[in-house]
Amino acid sequence: MAFRLRQLLGCNVKVTFDEGQAIRGRIAFVGTEFVEIMALEKRTKENNCPRRKKFFIIQFDKIKMVEMIEK
Repeated sequence: MAFRLRQLLGCNVKVTFDEGQAIRGRIAFVGTEFVEIMALEKRTKENNCPRRKKFFIIQFDKIKMVEMIEK
């Protein structure tokens, strides 16, 4: 799984977990047993200021499916 996720480094993806939850984000780093994802946030007109980015570290054994999404 690490090899395939390294190919998607920098791409926008949707990661689905075993529990059914999902997260959309950009793959920032791939380790030996985990992946680091920067969450995608939608900007609105009233919320146009720069924000801190949210990063999630997810273990491979918790991931059910990864699919590439368009911006």
